Amino acid sequence: MNFAIASSTLPGDLHDKLQAAAKAGFTAVEVFEKDLLYSDKSPSEIRSLAASLGVQLISLQPFSDFEGLVPEQKAKALQRAQRKLHLMQELGAKQLLVTSSTVAQASGDPMQMAQDLAELADLAAESGITIAYEPLPTAQYIRDIVSAFEVVTLANRANLGLVLDSFAFFANHSKLAVLTPELVAKIFLVQLADSPSVSIDPQQVDRYLRCYAGQGVLPLVAWLQQLQSAGYQGILSHEVPCEEFRSSNPYQIARDGYRSLQWLVEQTQSTPTSQAVHAALLNGIEFVELACQGGQAQWMEQLLVALGFRKTHTHRSKDVVLYRQGQINFVINRERDGFANAYYDRHGTAVCAIGLGTAQLTQLLKNCRDYRCDFIQAPHLPDELNIPAIRNVGDGLLYLVDTAQPKRFFEVDFVPIVGEASHPLGFGLEVIDHVTQAVSSTEFLALVQFYQILFGLKANAEYDLMDRNGIVHSRSLVNADHSVQLPVNTSHARESSTERFRIGLAGSGVQHIALGCADIFVVAKRLNPHHILPISPNYYEEVQADFLLEDALIEQMRAYNILYDANEQGEFFHIYTRHINGLFFEIVQRKGYQGFGERNAEARLAAQAREHQRMKELLLA
Repeated sequence: MNFAIASSTLPGDLHDKLQAAAKAGFTAVEVFEKDLLYSDKSPSEIRSLAASLGVQLISLQPFSDFEGLVPEQKAKALQRAQRKLHLMQELGAKQLLVTSSTVAQASGDPMQMAQDLAELADLAAESGITIAYEPLPTAQYIRDIVSAFEVVTLANRANLGLVLDSFAFFANHSKLAVLTPELVAKIFLVQLADSPSVSIDPQQVDRYLRCYAGQGVLPLVAWLQQLQSAGYQGILSHEVPCEEFRSSNPYQIARDGYRSLQWLVEQTQSTPTSQAVHAALLNGIEFVELACQGGQAQWMEQLLVALGFRKTHTHRSKDVVLYRQGQINFVINRERDGFANAYYDRHGTAVCAIGLGTAQLTQLLKNCRDYRCDFIQAPHLPDELNIPAIRNVGDGLLYLVDTAQPKRFFEVDFVPIVGEASHPLGFGLEVIDHVTQAVSSTEFLALVQFYQILFGLKANAEYDLMDRNGIVHSRSLVNADHSVQLPVNTSHARESSTERFRIGLAGSGVQHIALGCADIFVVAKRLNPHHILPISPNYYEEVQADFLLEDALIEQMRAYNILYDANEQGEFFHIYTRHINGLFFEIVQRKGYQGFGERNAEARLAAQAREHQRMKELLLA
């Protein structure tokens, strides 16, 4: 199947939109007429630009309120139609999208509507143009695909067919069974859009909440399978005029759209075996790399030491050191040039890269190439590892580390520090439990899908965290054995913890790293309280009432600022550190529990807000 995208989906002017679509892999674009009207280029210049980019301008849209009109209105509508057809000839587009009439005075007689559409189709046929008729859920009469099919059938013109829009289809609560071979044979174009819900006012969803295929809840895989089984092999076009996209990079929006269409088609063809292979692509987080310079680098290293880490290795050729504890690896990069230094210049001390472990590197690289990931070539000496890296959200990197090799990455690229490489277990921290990223609202759905598509991670249900300064939306992605867990947070509230972090960082990135242990109380006894985020004493009254915990356990938790949660799976204990440049750590102990302590988010966010206010007051003093 060929993929197209409506220009109304992308931000920027029409010139930028066409370039972005072509770069993302699209070979066809639907032109939204307002994009053309607002462009400083003539239709013929746009046509030449599209041809130079290898992009076909397949349609002009929308042409509205045509059928069922009274004679005086119809005469004017025909004049509008003739202008549209002339414009299309200049543009080189061969299909006019006509939306069903919303005029209150229009006739509801199917025969009159059919006659009007037949007349328009005959007029268009003189220029070799087809008419694609789209039912609108807000139209006066023709609101669903079955009603539109009946009118098109009555009109009986070869160059008159249908537009099937997935959002409109489900907003009308249509059933898959209506997509019969007879109806599908008259579909000229399929437009795709997902949504988080169709129970909200459809007009509000249509204007503000549409999203790419696979980013919402609509059953698009089954829908497309039904279309394919009924014989549809035409173009799939994304039409997602989402307000969230307006301030984004047009190429990134186009690339995300292309990826989602690839994913959707692949899902219709996947088997249980291929799904199982895809779900096992990652087997752990090999390392987290921090870009650091100056005093903040010293603070970060002091914090790692205070958490029980030891500096065990130095890089063979770079100003990079490795801190280890259990199976956890933190890379501190102080290089004065290169990627990490550039990242530090933009963001300050921060996580610049994550190393994801895989025993299926060949398959993973194929996924990244197929889905047009941006590969980054890191400089290295001949005897050092050439670890593939792709661009992550917020201009960070994801390294794809081959764990099928006999040696770990640090055994090749790093030199052990005498007396430290075989260091003891530190304070008892064992693994990286999860890494949480804070992103903008425009990046949220795209990043969730990015991790699903590339790495086969499962996306858990969205959860709202109640920050006292606004709601934080959170969704976690995990692999089958939970060795890779990547929560993603976003918020529209500028003073929320998530947005304060993003503003301070000047972009999106890793906000916190959770480290797993077997006994959090053993770890807590060895921590310096200065580094720990203080939790309100009132929190423990609520926890004891909710879970009926023993007094002695509550007092221990209160003494070490340990939070608690439990569910049918088991128990969860966790502590948070204070932050450095917005980045903070969490220490967790799981007893069968697979969540992330969501019930405690409000207590943590309130404590961080108090810390933020305290720091502001110190700076002003």
